[in-house]
Amino acid sequence: MQFGDEVLEQWREHIKASPNHPPGVHSATSDDKVETSLLDTDTTVAKPSLGEFMIAIKRLRNGHAPDSVGILVELLECAIGPAACTLHFLFIHV
Repeated sequence: MQFGDEVLEQWREHIKASPNHPPGVHSATSDDKVETSLLDTDTTVAKPSLGEFMIAIKRLRNGHAPDSVGILVELLECAIGPAACTLHFLFIHV
């Protein structure tokens, strides 16, 4: 879907009006703290399983407007097996 000129102009104005922050200042003290801080070992970096995709689809709320490509939550739930398999493949392999 392409945006019209009017929408693009609205975004340009919005971005111009957004607060612009100056770049951060380098700090050797902060760099040292980052290097010596402990890693978060509780956070998993494993790829999500097919079962996790099915659970996520089941948790979606019905009755909302479709996303930008027009997929309704109800459609995903009606075809949960194929939908979960396809999404799993896309997220893992693409």
